[in-house]
Amino acid sequence: MRRATVLRVRDPQAPLSALTRLSPSVTVCRRRSNSDIAVPPLDSRPRGRTARLPLREILHVNALGRVTICTMSCIFAHRLMRWFPKLSEKTMRCRAATIVLIAGLATAATTADRAAATPLTRPVHAKRTVSRTFIVTASDFAYRELPVHAPAGWLTLRMTNAGHELHMFATASVPHGYTAASLEAALLKGHVPGGVTEFGGPNAVAPGDTTSVSMFLPAGEYVVGCFVPSPDGKLHFMKGMMGSFDVVAAADTGAPPRSDERIMLSTYGIAMPGASPKPGMRTFLVRNTAKETHDLVILKVLPGHTIGQALTWFAKLPSGAPAAVPVGGTTGIHTGDQVLVPADLTPGQYVLVCWMTTNHKYHFNMGMQHAFIVPAT
Repeated sequence: MRRATVLRVRDPQAPLSALTRLSPSVTVCRRRSNSDIAVPPLDSRPRGRTARLPLREILHVNALGRVTICTMSCIFAHRLMRWFPKLSEKTMRCRAATIVLIAGLATAATTADRAAATPLTRPVHAKRTVSRTFIVTASDFAYRELPVHAPAGWLTLRMTNAGHELHMFATASVPHGYTAASLEAALLKGHVPGGVTEFGGPNAVAPGDTTSVSMFLPAGEYVVGCFVPSPDGKLHFMKGMMGSFDVVAAADTGAPPRSDERIMLSTYGIAMPGASPKPGMRTFLVRNTAKETHDLVILKVLPGHTIGQALTWFAKLPSGAPAAVPVGGTTGIHTGDQVLVPADLTPGQYVLVCWMTTNHKYHFNMGMQHAFIVPAT
């Protein structure tokens, strides 16, 4: 039987052609460098008892391979005790523990490699949006769907009138030393405490109509009420049309809507700079520059009536045949405050009025009115 000669080449770059020509029985083995970690293709690997798996392949075996490694380790440990029965018990335990440790490391490495290959995912939480629009329904004589808490900053209050009379949504802050209940009790007795500040709200909403107002509310407690008179002379507030809600501090105070027109409220005067508004939905920026609280109502004069007739009818509410219809407005706003009032304008004649009173006299009868015409085109 011919014996094969094995030569070990230390230089991995040395040519093999000269060595293989020495004898057909010469087998040349390169010494693999530490950087030589390439795994030969599966089809080119030696098969049979002499085949050896590289460590990288051992670390990437599948679940069946891990079971095989553990099984073979146990069989090898059993045969080791049969082949070397004279070895000391301590030596046998050390060798068996080494085999089990190798199998465990291979299993753990494979599991860790699979876990590393799995992309880490973090739960995505949807950003919670804060509602800044509140829809309230007014009836005869109560509010429904009043907010309990609202974030501080710009808010839009939209009120639908489901009753048979005009209604409003006047908003006022609760002053220091009062609660919402004690302030309501004082107002029912006709006493307005000092420090009460009005911030606006939908004003003079006709039955079946919907009006909204955007206003800026600081954190605090607020009361709301309707101060429109009924045919019996009592204010709706006196009939229980009141409520309250809290405004809590918020990091984001929102932003006001875009305005199309400006209305300036002064001491018994109303100005609207610029040309007459165009038909369609328009947003009015209403600012109070006077030293006292004022409100605003946008009245559209009905066909066949004059501005004078419209103001006479509005002063005698709720009696008489309507000579105008309110299409938007805001309740009282304090000095320096501003709100945004949207209104859907159709071609026709309009008049802006302040519906508040001083010494039982309406402000629009004291000069606080402004007429304008919306053209057809």
